[in-house]
Amino acid sequence: MQLDFSEIRNADQFENLVAAYFEDIRNTGKVNPQISDVRVSSPGKGADGGKDILVTFTINDTIATYCKKWVVQCKFYNRAVNPSDLKDDNIPTLIHSYGANGYLLVCRENASQKLAELFGRLEEACVFSYKYQVWNGDKFRGRIVENSTSLVQTYFPKYYSFIHQPFKK
Repeated sequence: MQLDFSEIRNADQFENLVAAYFEDIRNTGKVNPQISDVRVSSPGKGADGGKDILVTFTINDTIATYCKKWVVQCKFYNRAVNPSDLKDDNIPTLIHSYGANGYLLVCRENASQKLAELFGRLEEACVFSYKYQVWNGDKFRGRIVENSTSLVQTYFPKYYSFIHQPFKK
């Protein structure tokens, strides 16, 4: 049995899971020891201006302390996410309007090849050095399993019960 997003009921719960993942980084410090703080905006209801979550990392690289901010959008589709699914958002303008450094799309499933190519072109052509990233479902599941037992227990109770059941002979 593997961690399965079918335990997540809807898009709101998926957004809450993504926000909780970043909050867990702040609480555990497991992902990167150079991250000294993580600030996460709460997912809102209704029109969100093209963003679901804002995540700000405070990083100390032993020379200086600086911040990196990401606009995070979540797509809870049972199919690949296409550029047309983001058509209402001008992503570079969105990044700029929030004073962010990049845009992260977290997908339940995958991003289409066309969307991956679009993000590659945007990153290559960006004069502001914005970053464009996609976490497909497998990548996000892997990060959850690797870094957060508490998220597994909270959001994936069937999987948590399965992996913590006593070994029977």
